[in-house]
Amino acid sequence: MRMRHITFVALCMLAVHVRSQDGDPDEPEATVIDPPSLPTLRDPTCADIMLIIDVSASISEDNRRRVVRTAKRVYEELNVQNIRGGGASVRVGAITFRKEVKHKFFLSDFTSKDDIANAIGGIDTFDDGPYRTHTHKAFDSVMREYFIPERGDRSGNFPNVVLFFGDAKTYTPIRFEKVRKFLNELHNRTGEEAIHVDLIVLPSEFNNREDFDVMNEELELIPSKPIGDNTFYLKQGEEEPMIQALANQLSNKFSCSPGQSDERVCADVVVGMDVSCSVAEKHREMCVEVIKEVVLGTIGDVRYSAFTFDEDVYEEFDSNGEEDPDVIRSNLDNVNLESRRCRTRTQAALRKFSEVYFNNTNPHPDDRDDAAYPDIAILCYDGVTYPQRMQEKTLAEAQKLKDSGTKVLLVKLWNNYERFSADIEFESIPSGDDACIPGKGQGYLTADSKAAVVDTLLMQLQQFQCPTKK
Repeated sequence: MRMRHITFVALCMLAVHVRSQDGDPDEPEATVIDPPSLPTLRDPTCADIMLIIDVSASISEDNRRRVVRTAKRVYEELNVQNIRGGGASVRVGAITFRKEVKHKFFLSDFTSKDDIANAIGGIDTFDDGPYRTHTHKAFDSVMREYFIPERGDRSGNFPNVVLFFGDAKTYTPIRFEKVRKFLNELHNRTGEEAIHVDLIVLPSEFNNREDFDVMNEELELIPSKPIGDNTFYLKQGEEEPMIQALANQLSNKFSCSPGQSDERVCADVVVGMDVSCSVAEKHREMCVEVIKEVVLGTIGDVRYSAFTFDEDVYEEFDSNGEEDPDVIRSNLDNVNLESRRCRTRTQAALRKFSEVYFNNTNPHPDDRDDAAYPDIAILCYDGVTYPQRMQEKTLAEAQKLKDSGTKVLLVKLWNNYERFSADIEFESIPSGDDACIPGKGQGYLTADSKAAVVDTLLMQLQQFQCPTKK
């Protein structure tokens, strides 16, 4: 029977050297080049989010399209992970409204990150109904028809969140009293029925609120308290700072807290640490610290082995049936991170996983039944095989590893040479976009991203829960 594998490969490319002027690859460099400043990886986010979009006559068609683009970008900026048996850690539903509410999709309609992002990007904001803004109907609908289990509302670690896009200007004072009534009910909900509301204020066509100078009571009534923390302004030409601010708020407020999980994980883990000289010593050591925290944060029956590599592969320790976190962390402390050579034969490291540790034909003594104990690899890696002519072999070995059923996770490290693009290997080696950590455009493993990298790896591991005993 074909076995499943998940490989926890920490290809931590670690010492820092640079070529001398005569091209000698073994010449150490004197200084360390830090990674460029990029948005850092956010904590994994867990939430059920409803989008409420005002499409009344006071919101121009151009601003409606901006809302759709903005909502999609906010979702893409979140660190959304797959939850075992439950799809994406952040699900989204959507409605639009003016006098009446128009259904777009329920929380249960789309469960994968890509499908959800595409659904948000495809929201139709056209509405030629009466020139009215019945905000109360939108909030009533969300509470009664969307945040309910039958429509995908999840309990437990998935708080309810509303992102309200509008000018906060209900039509007529009589209707506003209904808005007050429903929002008072919403904000008074507690426990698992509580709903957090972020207000994203849009320019209004009818009262020239392009500069957002006109204030009204609705601006203070809609968002959760404190009002200032939960109110954002979608200004022309300033969308990106607002997107980053909102994504940061959602990430910080609705973190998945994977380290607090009591779910038992069963897996065989192999850590491969790259010690070639294109990665700084501090990033080398940081990779070890990340793996140590993952060991400490995982509950269950997980065994770890480790090796380092540059041009050659160096075995560090096998699990030998050891499951005590203190012993494993001690083994990691004793890993030799010295850079022996500057070439990076990543293909040799990947072959080590597939032909030695996770070989179905000639099983390694530490490789248990993959149906109960999947194999996991984490690559702490700068994405550059050297010499470059060997890159095709690296990609072929990565594909072979994944084709065998192995889950390959890649932790991005900064290449201190800054001479070659790492994009191809970052995109091709890991098992999907969510297995590249940090994600595209979210930088590398640094002191700022370290905690989020640990949490993301923990969530990846927690997908592989121990079988239920009959």
